[in-house]
Amino acid sequence: MRSLHLAAPSTGPPDAAGLERRELVVSGLVQGVGFRPFVCRLAASFDLAGLVTNCALGARIEVEGPPERVAAFSARLRGAGPPRAEISTITEHALGATGERGFVVHAHPEAAGALAAVAPDVRMCEACQREVDDPADRRYRHAFASCTDCGPRYTVALAAPYERVHTTMAGFALCPACAGEYEDPSSRRARAETIACPDCGPRLEVRVEEAVAALRQGALAVIKGLGGFHLACDATDEAAVRRVRALKQRPDKPLAVMVRDLAGALELCELGRAEQALLSSPEGPIVLARRRPDAPLAEAIAPGLTRLGVLLATSPLHHLLLAGVQRPLVMTSANRSEEPTAWRDATAERLASGTAVLVTHDRPIAARADDSVAMVALGRALVLRRSRGYVPRPLRLARPVAQPVLGLGGHQKNTVCLVAGDQAYLSAHVGDLGAPGADRELAHAIAQVIKMAGVEPTAVAHDLHPEYRSSEVAAGLGLATVAVQHHQAHLYSCLAEHGFSGPVVGIVADGNGLGDDGGLWGGEVLVADGDGVRRAGHLAPVAQPGGEAAVRFPWRMAVSYLCALGALDALEHPRLAKLARAGETDGVVSLIRGGVAPMTTSLGRLFDAVGAIVVGRGATSYEAQAAIELEALAEATTAPALCCPWREQGATVVVDTASLFGAVVEALIAARPVAEVAAGFHAGLAAGLGDAAAEVARRAGIGTVALSGGCFQNRLLLEATSRRLEEHHGLVVLVPGRVPPNDGGLSLGQAVLAAARIEREEP
Repeated sequence: MRSLHLAAPSTGPPDAAGLERRELVVSGLVQGVGFRPFVCRLAASFDLAGLVTNCALGARIEVEGPPERVAAFSARLRGAGPPRAEISTITEHALGATGERGFVVHAHPEAAGALAAVAPDVRMCEACQREVDDPADRRYRHAFASCTDCGPRYTVALAAPYERVHTTMAGFALCPACAGEYEDPSSRRARAETIACPDCGPRLEVRVEEAVAALRQGALAVIKGLGGFHLACDATDEAAVRRVRALKQRPDKPLAVMVRDLAGALELCELGRAEQALLSSPEGPIVLARRRPDAPLAEAIAPGLTRLGVLLATSPLHHLLLAGVQRPLVMTSANRSEEPTAWRDATAERLASGTAVLVTHDRPIAARADDSVAMVALGRALVLRRSRGYVPRPLRLARPVAQPVLGLGGHQKNTVCLVAGDQAYLSAHVGDLGAPGADRELAHAIAQVIKMAGVEPTAVAHDLHPEYRSSEVAAGLGLATVAVQHHQAHLYSCLAEHGFSGPVVGIVADGNGLGDDGGLWGGEVLVADGDGVRRAGHLAPVAQPGGEAAVRFPWRMAVSYLCALGALDALEHPRLAKLARAGETDGVVSLIRGGVAPMTTSLGRLFDAVGAIVVGRGATSYEAQAAIELEALAEATTAPALCCPWREQGATVVVDTASLFGAVVEALIAARPVAEVAAGFHAGLAAGLGDAAAEVARRAGIGTVALSGGCFQNRLLLEATSRRLEEHHGLVVLVPGRVPPNDGGLSLGQAVLAAARIEREEP
């Protein structure tokens, strides 16, 4: 084991008389964040001897000196640390004093421990950016500059503990200058395992200048990022953006735009303080923000939408490209539509055959991590896709689980999660499991969360739907299986994030999920206490003609709601006549009246129906397109709430969304502006949902309501429903923040709920 002296030798006594030696084991996010150099500097400030090393739990410290100094060291350690460190626990044990001098870092070459102790990837820091831009600096224009405050971590880690030998940097031997920085405790690169320079680091296979020239001429580029490949082009070039869409087979879905700095983002978007802080945070997610009307971007970036996904330069390579092109760049995942993001070199090379330039390098990616996506709602960050910058950071559970349980998530926006002890290890975004190559990505995600936790699961939780690919995979793992209802998993994902076990009322709203009764649920009011859940309310059921065809063609859902209202004659009105499809409308009506179409309580399908008649979105090319465009329209104005009553049906509360749809139709026929109709729909829906949930809470004597499900990605709905519950009914509201409300959070809820049920059933 190699030892590095990172502190001056102690001037204390040469023997152990009157000295105390203690071991401190620190768990949490303490590997790859400059924690060991910090400990060395702290020990030197108290003139203490000892050592620090990475270990399976995080870091292990032995510190020796006069008892009062050892106590002061321990107290300071608990209250301070480097910026990116997150200390979960510190346990202390007495050791025998040795009388040694000096404080050292012990390298730990053996692979052992949990990968969750490794930090997530961190966006390039300002200090590294200054060096990259400084012609006098030896890292001038170096595409791989990093330090203990920034750079890749999780995506280069092959094993734990986090040492260079356990990363994809192992093959790059340090030059003397970098080795000096690595061993200097005063350097911000002390023990920075990704340290490199132009003389000893990874190398680009294409010169930055060549890539810049191609992008400025309207070409497309495939660029190797931290956790995967991007497909990029000049975001101001309409023709180039359309070529990106053609290559990705994505005709309408919005594309993310990368800018060099915050000033560049402000030229494109209206950013409040919270959005600016989120955008420039070390995590550096794509932030959804209101687009400026005069933003110098191609119209094809986000057609029909008022919000734009924008992110800052993530790595020095991105920074150099943006500095050269001097324009914002489309920076979208390098994949065909709905396929997993390319992160292996061979996959990217195949995609790059349709572009002008492949900007890659010889540092391998150890783990896939898409760009994370977030927005600001209710004044704080809401993560919509949790990946780069957040993974592998675990979530603390309020109550430890008795045995490790793996949750395999849903069929779309898939993630997997392993709960063990008091930690939940949530994987990076996997995506749609129906896409080619998805099985391999799911297997990779399962292996990664097991490496994060450092333990094997004893049981696996999956969705109640037997035809989800994740459910099929669960059956083949050879573990005890627990089926968890879709919307219960959504609710418990939110509860787990907040460390809340109930009792609670939950409003869970999304597209579709198989219900306990075999029906298509998607607008549910649940009551939960511990691991017991009951359905206390839901949206009024309507037919979903053609099953999945109704998802792709929202006009079908509009016809269904008109049938439910007995108002098909409204199709004769000029403002709704576009819904009538020659030879098709009658067939849809026949499905509904013949009882062939399944019934659904889905809020997502209501959004589709309203989007079809208000926005004119009869067919979609990406998930929730009608709902997203409807929200964009509603953001343009405010309007009084349209009526959305609730009624009692036995012991169940039913939200009369058919009446709300009827109010939308009446408003359109009365020639109200479509933006006002869209805003009134959102306001009315929030009031109806909030009032129904409040009634359930009143009957049950519960004071807390949790919101979850993909429909609460809609900022207007989330904020208006929260306000209704808090201000009108005086209830406490829990909303997602660190875990996506969509299906990306399902695996967490599955694992937590399954673990509780297993524990309850154990003798």
